[in-house]
Amino acid sequence: MCQIDTIPPTSAEASIRKQIAERNNVSESYVARSEKFMRGVEIMEQMVPGMQEKILSGQFKVRDGRMIEIYVVTALGPIPLATMGSSEWRSTGQNYLKSLLALGFQAFLIMIVVGIYAVLIRNISGAADIAGAIWGCMGYTVLLCFCLFKTGSISKSVFGAH
Repeated sequence: MCQIDTIPPTSAEASIRKQIAERNNVSESYVARSEKFMRGVEIMEQMVPGMQEKILSGQFKVRDGRMIEIYVVTALGPIPLATMGSSEWRSTGQNYLKSLLALGFQAFLIMIVVGIYAVLIRNISGAADIAGAIWGCMGYTVLLCFCLFKTGSISKSVFGAH
């Protein structure tokens, strides 16, 4: 967590956050998460000029971010694996292996979630009520998004990774 995330918002910031939440009919925590997301997008823009437009326009897909995550985790692998030889630092290497296994297991969970989604959507196509089918599809899509975001925390908890 960044140091800026630990600083509580001022009363003016909290008031603005509350107004935005009320105006858009969302929770204040949703607004706070959106602020954190935008901070990350702005950091990416500083590191790679033009990235903000790609992220916000949808040109930069989730799969691209996942591939970057996999590349970074595997590229930095020799550093924590070098600690496996020391009895004092062995837990660092073990935690790295746990997080690497969790990353692989997350891909498996993503395949399961997308497969379940495909089955659920296929059953909607035969519905006689078009409005019900649209709302059902939207509901399943929201459920898909929620489940996809949870796959990371589920896989980390299965392997006990930090």
